[in-house]
Amino acid sequence: MAEEVNKEADRPDDVFYPKKAVKVGDTWDMDAKDVAKYFDDLKMDADTIKATGKLIKAYKKGKQQWGTLEYAITFQSELGEIKKAKGEMKATVDQALDASTTAGKAVFTVTIAGKQPIEQNCMKFTADVTAKVTVTIESTDVE
Repeated sequence: MAEEVNKEADRPDDVFYPKKAVKVGDTWDMDAKDVAKYFDDLKMDADTIKATGKLIKAYKKGKQQWGTLEYAITFQSELGEIKKAKGEMKATVDQALDASTTAGKAVFTVTIAGKQPIEQNCMKFTADVTAKVTVTIESTDVE
């Protein structure tokens, strides 16, 4: 259990942020190898990853600079015996852009789909497999 928690802490999330300043509406590409490493449990093929971020909105919340970011990542991955399942990850994150708080909200949707040939009783079938997960995270500052 402690290893998993430490593994999470060792993954810097700067892979998701632009390397230079952006304006509302601007997009940026993320490094495919860094994305694959960050999501190593998904066994993404780095050569197939296309990952972009976009600043949707920037606003003040009190004295803090906040923003809404959208992410889109497509990839191929292993899904059990399916070696080239197609994956898509979409996320919307609302957070302090100035890192003045860890409060924020995020919604992540991950879909992985593929086909698997199956032979049983001398008959051949193709199984269409789709896994879809949606996760909502909301955090607040502890005072």
